[in-house]
Amino acid sequence: MNESRLRWLQYNRGGAVVPGGPPERRDVVGRRREQAAGGRGVPGLAGDVAPAVLESAVARSGLRQRLVAVLAEHGGAALLEQVKVCGVRGGVLTLEVKEAALLYRLRLQWEQRVVELMRCYLPDGGVHVVRFTVGRRG
Repeated sequence: MNESRLRWLQYNRGGAVVPGGPPERRDVVGRRREQAAGGRGVPGLAGDVAPAVLESAVARSGLRQRLVAVLAEHGGAALLEQVKVCGVRGGVLTLEVKEAALLYRLRLQWEQRVVELMRCYLPDGGVHVVRFTVGRRG
């Protein structure tokens, strides 16, 4: 708790007033602005963060398109028919397949090849591990 809140508590409970008197009006207005900004204590933060989030989303979608293009060119349509590119996070490329048996077969045939393709053709993607997962049913 900060000094302003302590003064409010003591003032509203009828206790001894902290030196400095009751809280000032601008303290209340500032706190309301903080709450309106998401409680993070920085008014207008969403306006600053939104462009950065949009840029990172566009960059990720561009990376995804380049990943699909490299897999289509070097892996062929056979690979892309069997997998769905989920994305890259922390250097791990996640590919989703429909069945566990297919997952096992693809992991044996493609795991190291895909890592090498990504290192050669998309070094800025930072892919160092390929993870195959079974897709959700439903």
